[in-house]
Amino acid sequence: LLALSLGCAHSGQATPPAPPPETKPPPVVPVPVPGPEADARAEAAFRALEPKFDALQEIRPPADARQLKASLGLRVKGATELERGYQAIIGLGSPEWTVAALVRLGDTWEQLALFLRAVPSPAGLTPEQAGIFRSELAARAWPIEEKAADSYRKAIAVTPDVPESEPWRAFARERL
Repeated sequence: LLALSLGCAHSGQATPPAPPPETKPPPVVPVPVPGPEADARAEAAFRALEPKFDALQEIRPPADARQLKASLGLRVKGATELERGYQAIIGLGSPEWTVAALVRLGDTWEQLALFLRAVPSPAGLTPEQAGIFRSELAARAWPIEEKAADSYRKAIAVTPDVPESEPWRAFARERL
C-alpha cells in the first residue's frame, strides 16, 4: 500500500510521470506602428480624457462618513473608466502619448489612494476604533499606491529618446 500511495508500480519501480499537457503559445498581438496618424489619434484620445480626469479630482472625501460609500464609488468608477481610456491610448503605440497616459494613470491611482487616506474617521468612535478605521483605510490605499508607482515606473521606462515626453517622465520620477 505504501508503494502504491507513493506512486510506485507493483514491481517496486516508480511510475513515470505523465507528460505535461501540450500548451499552445498565446497568440501574437500586433503592436501598431507609431506614426503621425497614431500620434494624432493618441493625442486626441488623451485630450478627450482630460476633462474626466479633472472632474475626478474634484470628488473629495465627504465630511460625513455615511456618504463615503457613494463618493468612493464615484471615485473608483471614474478611475476604472480612465484606466480603460488610458490603456486604449497605450495600445495605439505612440511613445509620447503612451508616456503621458501612463503618468495620468499613475496620477489617477495615486489620487484615489490619497482620497482614501483623507477620509475622516466617523464621529463617535473611540480613539482605538478611529485608529482601526484609519489602519483599514491605509491597508486599502497601499495596493492602489503600488498600482500608481507601477504606472510611473513604466512611464519612465518607455523609449527615453522622445524629448516631448520628458516633462511627463520628470513628473513620474518626482512622484516615485
